[in-house]
Amino acid sequence: HLGKLYEKESQKDKAIEVYQKGMLAARAKRDMHALSELQGAYNSAAGLDYEDD
Repeated sequence: HLGKLYEKESQKDKAIEVYQKGMLAARAKRDMHALSELQGAYNSAAGLDYEDD
């Protein structure tokens, strides 16, 4: 995945942009599985994934 590659290369802003574009495309195609995966990756890259400690 391109977003993960950007994350590994410390280009978080580019990764987030890729995830956002992917989410728009998934919504347009009504592909909820892809949307869910992209949302998870986006949340992780953006620091929005919360874990209970």
